[in-house]
Amino acid sequence: MSVQSVKKLQVVVTTVSVCVDELIMFWHRLEEGGQTALGPAMAVAILMASKVPGSKVVMCTDGLANVGLGNLDTESADEHAEASDYYSQLGETAKENGFVQTTCSLSD
Repeated sequence: MSVQSVKKLQVVVTTVSVCVDELIMFWHRLEEGGQTALGPAMAVAILMASKVPGSKVVMCTDGLANVGLGNLDTESADEHAEASDYYSQLGETAKENGFVQTTCSLSD
C-alpha cells in the first residue's frame, strides 16, 4: 500500500467501549502464524491517527515483528537495537502529535 493510498483511507472514529465485545472476540480468535510486518503497519496507523486530534492507536498483532522495517526477530544486537529505536521514535511521534499508541502482541 502506498503512502498516497493511505492518505485516501477514511478514518472511522469510535470508542473502545462501543466495540469492546467485538475486540475481545477477535483477540481470542487470533492465532500466531506467518510473518508480521509490524513496523510498516504501525507507521501507517500513526500517519492516519495524526490526522485526528486525540486519537488512540491500538495495534493487536499475532506475533513478534519478524519481517521488514522494525524486525525484532534477529540475533544481531545492532539490528535489534536499531529496530527498538525505530519503535521508540514512533512512540515519540505519537506523543508529539498528541495521541496514544498501544501494541498488544500474542506469542508463545
